[in-house]
Amino acid sequence: MTQRETRAILRKAGKGIGQLVAQNAVSESKIHSLEAQLEELRGPKTRKRVVVDPNTKSANIDAIMKAMDEAAEQEARIKAREPEKEAKKTADELAKAKNAGFHV
Repeated sequence: MTQRETRAILRKAGKGIGQLVAQNAVSESKIHSLEAQLEELRGPKTRKRVVVDPNTKSANIDAIMKAMDEAAEQEARIKAREPEKEAKKTADELAKAKNAGFHV
């Protein structure tokens, strides 16, 4: 194999590796954005962490009850919103409007 052939092979191999690295970077970027969307759609965790005073040995009953109440309020807010039902209701209204002959 001549030096010219060796350089051509190495150049082609380098080009192929560069294309694969670029594809990998694009794929990783897409994965990170989709993971962020997934976390956003899952919403906040409903469990509330109990804040423990460093001067005491363990959490007291009042702190635990307060955290449980806050978690229940947060879960009630999430359930009251019900975005899935709101979206289905809007889609049904649009379908009815189209069937009735109205253009939306």
